[in-house]
Amino acid sequence: MPTCIAGIDWSIAGPSICIHPKDMAWDLSNCKFLTIDNVKKNQGFWFNDKIEVLSPIKVYSYDIERFSIIADKFITFLNKNNCEFALFEAYAYGGSGKVFNLAESTGLMKHALTTNNISWSGETPPVFKKYATGKGNSNKDIMHDFFVKDTGVDFIKMFNQTKLKSPADNLVDSYFICKYQHEQTYCV
Repeated sequence: MPTCIAGIDWSIAGPSICIHPKDMAWDLSNCKFLTIDNVKKNQGFWFNDKIEVLSPIKVYSYDIERFSIIADKFITFLNKNNCEFALFEAYAYGGSGKVFNLAESTGLMKHALTTNNISWSGETPPVFKKYATGKGNSNKDIMHDFFVKDTGVDFIKMFNQTKLKSPADNLVDSYFICKYQHEQTYCV
């Protein structure tokens, strides 16, 4: 089995990972995705079984337990696919909301990667946005537009959405994070 790399768009509610074999030419058909979404009709397998959408973790005693369960599910996915490196979208400066919960969740995921011998690094969101669209301050709608141009696939239509939201937006981000890393390091 070829080794792969991963692009991780980590969040508390809808984390997403895109993986791609490191030694193969970049192509959406070589990608696999794992994400979480609370909309029941989105859960299951999509896009020729290349996208798996899990239901959220609902039974837990405290947030750290939920974060650990999510990290375990994603580590299982990465190990099953022989991933050796993961690139994170690092924290956005000026973030708001449950920033401490996000930091705890991200820390648990990074710890799980480290203890499973999966190397990782991070880049700020503007790096991926500029890579994908040419502008470091592009919003999620523009990112999706460039994803459609790059792949010919429209996640809004695929998930029967009227506007861009989870899981489509998170999948797009993880795709460009993974593609960025692939082209920076493993471009064949």
